Amino acid sequence: MVFDNIDEMVELATAEAKIAANSNREDAARIRGELAKVDAEITKFSDLMADPDVLAEPLAKKALLRRARVGGQAGRIARQAVSAC
Repeated sequence: MVFDNIDEMVELATAEAKIAANSNREDAARIRGELAKVDAEITKFSDLMADPDVLAEPLAKKALLRRARVGGQAGRIARQAVSAC
């Protein structure tokens, strides 16, 4: 019958669940690290955007805004990935 080896099936399922949980924890830790980098980069760009010398240079301001937008998108993606883990 199907349930003759129930103990073995439970042990196997438990082992597989532990492996999956560890993998998810590792992924979450990696993504949190990436998110911390993105947040630090956004903070750096925010500081630069408050600098009057940078604001006086239109090309520098445009480049910083473009980079901050890309960083913000990366941050949203990382946050979504963490919440999915």
